[in-house]
Amino acid sequence: MLLVFVWLRWDPSDYGRPPLGYVTGKVSLDGKPLAGVIIAFYPENGRMGTAIVDKDGSYDVKYTNRVRGTKIGPSTVHFAWQTGDSGPTIPERYGDRSELKVDVQKKKNVFNFDLVSTPPEETPAQPPKRQRNVSRAKPRPNAAPVLD
Repeated sequence: MLLVFVWLRWDPSDYGRPPLGYVTGKVSLDGKPLAGVIIAFYPENGRMGTAIVDKDGSYDVKYTNRVRGTKIGPSTVHFAWQTGDSGPTIPERYGDRSELKVDVQKKKNVFNFDLVSTPPEETPAQPPKRQRNVSRAKPRPNAAPVLD
C-alpha cells in the first residue's frame, strides 16, 4: 500500500530540480489589472517560471505545469501577450528589454507590479557644481603686487 502511495506522489520532473521559491502577486497597468498577460521570471541561468495573469490582476508562478514556483535567486521579470492575444501595449521597458529585477527567496514571495504606460518624467541631470580654488595661504610679505 505504501509503495502505491509513493508511486502516485513521485513526479519524474522532481529529479534534479533546483530549489524553488513560491511567487504570487498582482499586475496592473496604469492602475487597471493586466488580465491575460504572461509574466515570466528569467533567472540568471536555468529554466524560467511563468504565469498568466487572472482577471483581477493576480498571478501564481509555475515552474512546470504541475510544479508551483520559480528558481531562487535574482530574476528579470518580463511581460508579454500570448500569441494571438492582445491588449494594452506593454512598454518595451517591461517586455523583451525589461530591467525589472527581483530576488526570489526560498519561501513565499509576493511581488506586485504597478506598471505605467508612460515613463516617469526624468529630472534633467544637473552639472556638477564647480568648486572654487580657494587658497588659505598667507600672502608673502616681500612679494611684488600683481597688476592687470
